[in-house]
Amino acid sequence: MLNRNTLVTTLGLTLTLALALPAPAHPGLGQDAKAQITQRYREFDALILANKEDTVLKWFGTYLTSDFFYASRDKNKYPRAQFLEMVKNQMAATKKVTEAVTKVGSIAVKGTVATVHADSSTKALITADSKTLSLVDKDKTVDTWVLQKGQWKLKSSVQTDADTKMTPVEK
Repeated sequence: MLNRNTLVTTLGLTLTLALALPAPAHPGLGQDAKAQITQRYREFDALILANKEDTVLKWFGTYLTSDFFYASRDKNKYPRAQFLEMVKNQMAATKKVTEAVTKVGSIAVKGTVATVHADSSTKALITADSKTLSLVDKDKTVDTWVLQKGQWKLKSSVQTDADTKMTPVEK
């Protein structure tokens, strides 16, 4: 069971990162890169709505760089292994996701590095401290993608702003 502080931190981790289908074998740079990365965010929304841990973890295993890290707004930094454990905990606490929308504000591609400014909004029913809560989460992140062996991989996700509200669900 997650407490509220852990839940708020891990929610930003889980819900702001892109999940997607594999990229083509030889993704291009520039506009092609922007289209591919944007598609990953769209796929993310659909996969989060499905709330299937095995699919999410498989994707992370494939598309996070070995040195990936997530940095929360409060300046805590979570390396890949710790991040994946937090994702598992968050997904275990999530009963149902009712909305997941990621808006890509901008993508700047320079060679094999892409910087993405993303806003996400998620609504879900979760369990925390043995209670069912309605959660509304809004996050802003700056995500860094790198082209490795023909695939765009997520190297880091830095939360720059967050607004999370949780209210008890009446039974």
